[in-house]
Amino acid sequence: EIANCHVFRGLQITGGIPGVIVKLLYKKNFIVNFGYNYREFAKIEGKFTQQIFFPILSKFIQKFVYRIIITSKFLEKYVDAKKSVLIPNGVDLGLFKPKQKKGKNLIFVGRLVKQKNLMILLKALEGLNDFKLFIVGDGEEFNNLKKLSKKLKINPKFFGVVKYNKLPAIYNKAPVFVLPSIQEGNPKSLLEAMSCGCVPIGTDVIGINNIIKNKHNGLLVKPDSDSLRKAIISIFNKPMVLKQYSKNARKYIEENYDINKILSEEVNLLKKAAK
Repeated sequence: EIANCHVFRGLQITGGIPGVIVKLLYKKNFIVNFGYNYREFAKIEGKFTQQIFFPILSKFIQKFVYRIIITSKFLEKYVDAKKSVLIPNGVDLGLFKPKQKKGKNLIFVGRLVKQKNLMILLKALEGLNDFKLFIVGDGEEFNNLKKLSKKLKINPKFFGVVKYNKLPAIYNKAPVFVLPSIQEGNPKSLLEAMSCGCVPIGTDVIGINNIIKNKHNGLLVKPDSDSLRKAIISIFNKPMVLKQYSKNARKYIEENYDINKILSEEVNLLKKAAK
């Protein structure tokens, strides 16, 4: 069956070894993603072995790969520019669409890991008893987040892992989406939230500040709890601004991240690789 395939599509470059094997054994082209700076993410997580291993693996795979799909322009410097193609993550605009939102609700969706920097979000909400935080996802920081929540006397609702088609309903429970990450690639949760009309508040870091246009479709803040706290209070105190940012967020996704347009680009790339 492998011999009858025309091209192979891998996900992140860390999973490119099967593609290399196929290339060597069957002379078939393969394509992989490079969605974020693996070495930096491993550094944040304190994974020393992976910090060393990822760059070596990446260079090895790039020798054999046909094309590397980068999801953000800034990632080009980490790969072979001659083999890179910019195709961002896409959003199903029909599934992730805005609905009326009520209350002082905030939402985070993603892996519960150090890189997401969720501790500053919890600290930002200390004493703000009229706000409600929804956390969707799972990960190694779950227990630490629960402990800190108890210490700060806040009570976020942890949803755990949610099925993909159930996510829009949860996004639409909250007028504001918060992404306090230390670094990102091209975060799908941010794109999905904006598509649902959630106003994003994100840290002013690479991978976020190229999507959130400060004071236009969301807010950018310094990566500390005080800055985040001020932004949260400020945006809920300005309902007309919140409404306008929400419209701008949806429009930005419609213009730049429509899954149908993005899939068309990838299909064309796969066709070229299959020749």
